[in-house]
Amino acid sequence: MFSKCDREGKWAWTKLRESPDKFLKVIEKLQDFETMNWDQNEAAGNHPIDIEWISREAQNRLKHIGRDEIVDLMSFRITSKERVWCVRDSSQVMKILWWDPNHTVYPTTKRNT
Repeated sequence: MFSKCDREGKWAWTKLRESPDKFLKVIEKLQDFETMNWDQNEAAGNHPIDIEWISREAQNRLKHIGRDEIVDLMSFRITSKERVWCVRDSSQVMKILWWDPNHTVYPTTKRNT
């Protein structure tokens, strides 16, 4: 569902328009995730992240767009660093929020580096 996606800012879903090929690859990957059960999705690197663990910039963006009631987000791994961020509603439907091509919503460092 895309009705509540962020259309502005650093992680705007609309930034995928800049690369139609990337947009198609992301949509295909999301379609693949739809066919998986929860265990399979977790094995693919998809998981919830509590809001307190995301970057301060991302937390501020949630406040700015009036979504500061959210307690956690779902991270969907597209590539090693690209993520789609979603909000899971009470019926377990994922609502697209952000496109994060550089893993900056929840920055991590690689192990053993």
